[in-house]
Amino acid sequence: MTTPMLAAALRLYPAAYRAERGAEIAAVYADTTSGAGRLAAARETVGIAGYGLRLRTGLTSASPAGHLLATAAPMVLAVGAAMALLDLGMLTLTGPSIVMGRGAGFVPALVADAAQIAAAVAALAGRWAVARLMVVPVLLGAASTGLQLYAWLTAPSVGPFGSVVVQAVAQVLPPLIWALLVLGAPPDLLGRVRARRAALGGAAAFAALLLDHAFNNFAMGPATPVVVLLLSVALAVLGLAVTARGCRLPAAVVVALLPVTAAEDLWGLFVVLGAARAFAVALVGTAVLGAATALVFRRGRSVERPPAAR
Repeated sequence: MTTPMLAAALRLYPAAYRAERGAEIAAVYADTTSGAGRLAAARETVGIAGYGLRLRTGLTSASPAGHLLATAAPMVLAVGAAMALLDLGMLTLTGPSIVMGRGAGFVPALVADAAQIAAAVAALAGRWAVARLMVVPVLLGAASTGLQLYAWLTAPSVGPFGSVVVQAVAQVLPPLIWALLVLGAPPDLLGRVRARRAALGGAAAFAALLLDHAFNNFAMGPATPVVVLLLSVALAVLGLAVTARGCRLPAAVVVALLPVTAAEDLWGLFVVLGAARAFAVALVGTAVLGAATALVFRRGRSVERPPAAR
């Protein structure tokens, strides 16, 4: 019997896949949840729905995109931890009231930073379930910080509205991208971090710190935003090129730097073009990058049986 929740979960699957295996999934679901409580049934439904989304996006353990995110996952966590440590250092040295509207938002920012560090430590210990669970406090902290920044930007004493909006978005964007990358990696491909991956993660984190330090201090003068934008475009092209050739490790480093480069690029666009044009160019650029990425991963994309149907 198909419950309304299960029916809604099955609608997330591609039509052909749902027509071929929908009845089988429903039968296994009924057998698995028979006599179980509501919590177990809800957990099973969420698992089925989640796999449907993975099939839609191509982020399964049988797809090139899934393997790339699994390869990048340790580096994503390493970069997140490095940036969180940098953020904590800024809060410690300058005080919460000086760091961009953080007065009341100090606690949620602290929670988000601590959760990113905890996620990296958990992954290093091979506890990927715990690492993925840390996404919740990171997102809650980022959302709370965003609300605090919104309240701050409506204050009369704040500077130009466009500048503050860009700062607010740039503040919340990195943890959101970080969370999507962590959750996007197929859980069954995430194993204990090997020495090579840990070393690559450390290198990516160091590169992220250098990039952030160079940009925030404008070490190169007025041309810095343009240089950062050009470097980001070069990284994106490099990532797509090596991915098309089946090289996952270099592409994984590029993916790991996305949470850092996205915020820096948005601010660079603002400096060069202004707020409205910066958001417009960012949206167009994201759409173009997404379309190019989809074309690269379309080849070799495959599906596999969901856990509930095995």
